[in-house]
Amino acid sequence: MNLQGAESGRVALISNPIQVAVVVGDSASVVSARLRWIPPKVEGICRVSADFYLRQLTGGAPDKDLLESEQHMLMMSWSLRRDDGVHSEQVFAFPDVMDEKNRLHARDELLFQNLHDAEIRSQCADPQDLWAAYEDFKLAEFPPYPGPEQMQELYEDAKKKSLVTLLSERDYWTVLRALRGMERLVRASRTSSTTAGRP
Repeated sequence: MNLQGAESGRVALISNPIQVAVVVGDSASVVSARLRWIPPKVEGICRVSADFYLRQLTGGAPDKDLLESEQHMLMMSWSLRRDDGVHSEQVFAFPDVMDEKNRLHARDELLFQNLHDAEIRSQCADPQDLWAAYEDFKLAEFPPYPGPEQMQELYEDAKKKSLVTLLSERDYWTVLRALRGMERLVRASRTSSTTAGRP
């Protein structure tokens, strides 16, 4: 099992490559891309932008599900990067919503137009699939954290059982979170047991 450094505590902020369908006019192509972790500030900007856009579009407060869907679409526009080794070029250009100080532009007709004309809205064939892939990536890199007792239990079990057995007996994400840094725990345990036996 390739843990990509998770066993030593490493967390990836960019996903493994995924294939994304891009539609431009009458033609479609598939590009290799990666999802980049979205910082909370960007999440917030996407939520406020989505709320503004939908209020302007519908003339009232947006439905919760519609607002969430719009926010997720904007987040995917920011997150999705071409798999070119640099991962800085967005597959679908993020709409111009922020000024030079990374604050949301004034909520006016220009902001509405920029959100309305977002490339992801017209060129992305599978925005829901992208959101599901992002959630899987985020859960794999930042799984729920087990409490100290649960962590100790897992550690004791890991001494006696294989990884396959642990995964079949316990929650997958809890085991994955416990694996982060497990190499360090095992090393520390071996060091303390060998030094404890010295005169």
